[in-house]
Amino acid sequence: MKKSTIWLLAVIMALTFIGLLYVQIMYMENMIKMRNEQFTEAVKREPIRCIDKPRTRRDSTLFRRISGRGRKEKCSPLMSKSKTNKT
Repeated sequence: MKKSTIWLLAVIMALTFIGLLYVQIMYMENMIKMRNEQFTEAVKREPIRCIDKPRTRRDSTLFRRISGRGRKEKCSPLMSKSKTNKT
């Protein structure tokens, strides 16, 4: 092979590598952005789910019948930690 052909192939391979690296970095940035948005939405929804829980035993029974939820449903660890810190 000629020396110029080798250099041309090396340049093409380097440009291809840089292009693939750019695509991967953009993909990772989008993935991180999406995960942050999902986390923010989950945090916004969590207090509402725990606040809507019934307060008395009678309300609890009615709530389970209406919602079809199980007997021992608890809030997520996120909310339980904040409750334990307040007491």
